[in-house]
Amino acid sequence: MGRFLLAEGAAVVAVAVGSAATGVAFSASPDAGLIALCADLDRLQHQIDALFPMDWTEMTDAGLGAADAAARPLEAEQRLILTQLCALTPVTMPGYAAMARSAVQLRPDLLCAGPHAGPDKRLMAAVVRGLMGRA
Repeated sequence: MGRFLLAEGAAVVAVAVGSAATGVAFSASPDAGLIALCADLDRLQHQIDALFPMDWTEMTDAGLGAADAAARPLEAEQRLILTQLCALTPVTMPGYAAMARSAVQLRPDLLCAGPHAGPDKRLMAAVVRGLMGRA
């Protein structure tokens, strides 16, 4: 996972890229911090999703309560990351793609715009799909 530092408002970034031969190599990217935040957001969303079965309506009240309680700190961490992410503007296509993928992790329905959906939903789904495929 990438690490980032903020110094005087400018991001100083280095993203770890795994290398089987040498361990870890580093490459700089203007969006490395943003991409790392997106990865953290996605990781948290996967953890939240794992707490709830696909058909959560079959959960008992106690099971649902326990899952909700376990999700609360993860959601709080997500909110902190979202505050940071929403203050950033990607400058590279991989940065835009990371943000698009994270948006879909949070709202999969962004891609659910069939031929009978309104033009705004169809266009937004096309934009998000395009951004996701550009990295």
